[in-house]
Amino acid sequence: MFQPVDTKDPAAVQLEVQRTYLGMFPRGDRFFVPRAFGWVIDCFTGKHRDYQAIDALYHDFEHTLQGTLCMARLLAGRHRAHARPVLSRRVFELGLLAILLHDTGYLKRRDDRSGTGAKYTLTHVARSTEFAEELLAEKGYCWEDIHGVQHMIRCTGVNVDLAAIPFQSKMERIVGYALGTADLLGQMAAADYVNRLPILYSEFVEAAEFSEGKMPPGGG
Repeated sequence: MFQPVDTKDPAAVQLEVQRTYLGMFPRGDRFFVPRAFGWVIDCFTGKHRDYQAIDALYHDFEHTLQGTLCMARLLAGRHRAHARPVLSRRVFELGLLAILLHDTGYLKRRDDRSGTGAKYTLTHVARSTEFAEELLAEKGYCWEDIHGVQHMIRCTGVNVDLAAIPFQSKMERIVGYALGTADLLGQMAAADYVNRLPILYSEFVEAAEFSEGKMPPGGG
């Protein structure tokens, strides 16, 4: 059985993911997990130069941490089962980046003053892939790796045609599917999931109003 981890505490989730990563890859980069978490914590807490702190009430940073913890454990279980193809350290790292960045599409730009980031529900997957491309390019990632992260993020779309995603390898596809699974399972496993459903519904309402032009587009 897994030990409980407080997903409201980024440091606790980071520690568990670090333990999982190094357990799977003892020769892995001990600075990778803290570095990746640091980048994303900055993004969600308003330290990114172009974006405000997350203000969506359901798709908050804890939601991302729930999915991240779930995905790490799913992949660790697959690794322990000696499943084929073998998960490489590099693809695991890209998968971790993808789950950490998968909801950055809910972040609002600095000049966006209307509503909350929930208004971007219908476009947040595309916005997340664009955000990931910008951030990872700045961090020196090659285009092949960036595209891999984007393909995995696209697996979280509710209406996505998975067959249309041009995965670069079978393992990239498997990790993308694990990401899509963890995105749902991580939140549904939370003790307060049912109690938070009205908040999720309110996000859908805001997104519908925004898409129908019932609120300003953002700037000003």
